[in-house]
Amino acid sequence: MEHRWGTRSATSQRGYVHAPNGVVTPMQIVNVSLSGCLLETHLHPPLFATVQLDVPTLREHPMLHGQIVRHTDRGFAIEWASFPDARVLALLTRAPPLLVRANKKVRTSRASPRR
Repeated sequence: MEHRWGTRSATSQRGYVHAPNGVVTPMQIVNVSLSGCLLETHLHPPLFATVQLDVPTLREHPMLHGQIVRHTDRGFAIEWASFPDARVLALLTRAPPLLVRANKKVRTSRASPRR
């Protein structure tokens, strides 16, 4: 189960995700919070893998680091490696708040359906 801190803010920041095996591929950050973010990308590293995000609009803070905590059909979610991080705060200042219902269930590609 994913536990996010802070308000999720919608964004469309683009950049590159660096996988532990050296693969680099394009990504888009869908939403961001103080504790993590949701990415859309074709890359599918394993759960708990550490990744780096290169977000060109954050020139003063080039790389964000995090650990994969959930897979989705279009990418994955990460928790930030350091909390709070000036780079994350810079992302948040560029993103409007995203309203999310607390009881809304999130379907993931790894989750088994509840019965």
